[in-house]
Amino acid sequence: MNRILSRHQTRKASALGLPLWFLVGICCAPVPLFGAGASDIFRSGFDALSSVRYTVVDSDAYALWHTNTARHRSDVFVEYGGELYFAYYRSDEQLIIARSSDTIEWELLDTGLTANAEDPHNTPNIAIDGNGLIHVIWDVHSNSLRYATVGPGGTHIIDFLTGNNESAVTYPSFFRLSDGDLLLLYRSGSSGNGDVIVKRYDTESGTWADMASPAIAGEGDRNPYWQAYLAPNDQLHLSWTWRERLPSNRGFESNRDLCFSRYSAKENLWFDSTDNVAAPPVSASDCDLIAAVPANSTLANNTAILVTAAGANVTATFWRTATDNTPRIHLVHNSPDRRQWVVTPLNTRPMVTGLESDGASLARPALLEVNGQWGVFQRDSVASNRAYLDLIEPDTLSRTKRVYLSSGDMGLWEPHVTRFQGKIVVLMQQQNFRIEKGRSIQAATPLALAVLQ
Repeated sequence: MNRILSRHQTRKASALGLPLWFLVGICCAPVPLFGAGASDIFRSGFDALSSVRYTVVDSDAYALWHTNTARHRSDVFVEYGGELYFAYYRSDEQLIIARSSDTIEWELLDTGLTANAEDPHNTPNIAIDGNGLIHVIWDVHSNSLRYATVGPGGTHIIDFLTGNNESAVTYPSFFRLSDGDLLLLYRSGSSGNGDVIVKRYDTESGTWADMASPAIAGEGDRNPYWQAYLAPNDQLHLSWTWRERLPSNRGFESNRDLCFSRYSAKENLWFDSTDNVAAPPVSASDCDLIAAVPANSTLANNTAILVTAAGANVTATFWRTATDNTPRIHLVHNSPDRRQWVVTPLNTRPMVTGLESDGASLARPALLEVNGQWGVFQRDSVASNRAYLDLIEPDTLSRTKRVYLSSGDMGLWEPHVTRFQGKIVVLMQQQNFRIEKGRSIQAATPLALAVLQ
């Protein structure tokens, strides 16, 4: 595979030099389980349900905005060596990496990195390459790349990867390939004017290469809001919506349409949903349109995407149709012959007043296959803002079960899920902050996991 390999410059972060816990055996004391020291605000958001186990990871997590749980974080959870990892911000805006082999006892590492966590776009994102080195991108919202590695010598800040398209970075997403290399996707640009950039990390040489610059092009007139799913054989599936750059600056109301692309990392080729080669950059005029959604439809930023064991592609997000008076979740999925896309609206909702796309009424969903069914994780104001899982039967497209993950109001929480050791793991944090004099007001609330057997 042809790669444009370049050196990257390194400088050590100040006041660091922390060794990795799994290399030298240093670890923190485990945080108590729910019911054994959890705070009242945590109890009000998470009453133990019979089918769900809750574990507090950190009782002092940042909660002035929904930075830890915002849905544009992609692949929050990372598995490596039989252990589960994820990153988050504490109330002092320090970036913490948590690790567990059983989702009960957690070891916490303070990386020494800090962020402006008040901007919920500045989410922390991590990956672990085939050599066990942790890669971190954090605190970016249309600003210069902030990237570091965490290894035996501590945390090291790295000034650039390849030096190309790294001055206006947002929404970084890592994916580890079968050979231990990493893919990195991010937006270069800004809302209404941005592209999707793809880079690859070579574990053997320790260098980054430009793979597609851009892969999806906004052409200066729009930007894609995407999510991606890494399927077996290193096939990366992407779905996205477009946000137009308009003089009226209508924000989310200019969001329109859903598109699809697939990237084969082994072949370094891009394809549409009918397996035709679609060389990048993909633009609005030639993208693989899987659902036509007009502007002014309250279409959410970002999508959720899943590739099932049977090979079906499923995308989920919310919008309002011409006959609806409020947004609701829609599934966009392959027909059995994989030659067309079907749009299936989920349950109807009563009219909800106020701005819908700010996440106050509906969370942007997450998807996970559960015993052959499509699991849709959600939080909805018409369900008292509780978090829940709906199971959808693929053949009938009907809901077979709903499991509530909280009994209390979750505020602006959005779901992040994974499967670990045969269990479903959900990142949970109550996000009931309020705004006073232009600032968010709320005490730190515990960051927890819900584990479904």
